[in-house]
Amino acid sequence: MNQKTLGRIFEPFFSTKNTTLTSGLGLSTAHGIISQSNGRIECESSPGHGATFRIYLPLAAGKVRASE
Repeated sequence: MNQKTLGRIFEPFFSTKNTTLTSGLGLSTAHGIISQSNGRIECESSPGHGATFRIYLPLAAGKVRASE
């Protein structure tokens, strides 16, 4: 992605694809969930080289129970 596109990827309804094929809410939703969890999401990209997303979440405090 170029820098202009990269600057908009977390906006609701933004998409680089045909809007009849997508709602443009995927990255916006991911950003919202991660932010509400006191984390952050970052993206690095350059045209023709794909994108790398990094998600940072805080450590859990207290004991963790195994699910059944």
